[in-house]
Amino acid sequence: MSLKQKLRALTLGLLLAGATIMGVNVRPEEIDLLMQTMNQTRAVCVIPGESENGDGNPKLPLDEQAG
Repeated sequence: MSLKQKLRALTLGLLLAGATIMGVNVRPEEIDLLMQTMNQTRAVCVIPGESENGDGNPKLPLDEQAG
């Protein structure tokens, strides 16, 4: 678990605890939805920079890159 994810989980926990202390009603369904949202896998599309090498030569058409 990365530091960013740990901080996000800690922040969510503190917000929920603060809401409970202040008397704000939080339905269990809302908590479940928040936890599911935090645990979703995210796909990241990375575009290589000019100094990085990608998969093939971007100047050639796809059919010429294989050969």
